Amino acid sequence: MKEAAVAAGWPEIGVFALQTLLEENPRDVKVLRELGELYHQTGQSDAEVETYNRISAIDPLDAEALRRGKDASARASMTTGGWTQAESYRDLIKDKEAAISLEQQGRMKLGGESLDQQIAETYERHQAQPENVDLARKLGALNEEKEDLETAVSWYQYASELTGGSG
Repeated sequence: MKEAAVAAGWPEIGVFALQTLLEENPRDVKVLRELGELYHQTGQSDAEVETYNRISAIDPLDAEALRRGKDASARASMTTGGWTQAESYRDLIKDKEAAISLEQQGRMKLGGESLDQQIAETYERHQAQPENVDLARKLGALNEEKEDLETAVSWYQYASELTGGSG
């Protein structure tokens, strides 16, 4: 039924047929693979990820299911994150002023007032998100650039504590 439905241009019916088979035997890896492939062909990346995750739960050593699940996850992220429609990275950042600010931060070595302003802005963001490791690291780097090494070390230690010593 699945093959006939797909050949007729009705992949949704093919998905339904495979899901019906899985109701009888939810651990049928062969049917799950066919379902994952059909989800891939129809661009249903989220469902594809779920299907390959089911296969990986049944057989954790199935490298192909793991790879296909990761690929599908990446496609799903690109679609939901707007990566496929964006013409530049600036389109992906909601606040255009923030995009410009980030771009300028990356281009120039800050000094004096600019550096203090960046530290203040980053610290303000840190207060709103105290568990954000990237902000703690950024504060460490900014203070290092300011040559306030004692403060920089404190921020790096804080970032390390947030990651449990792994980062």
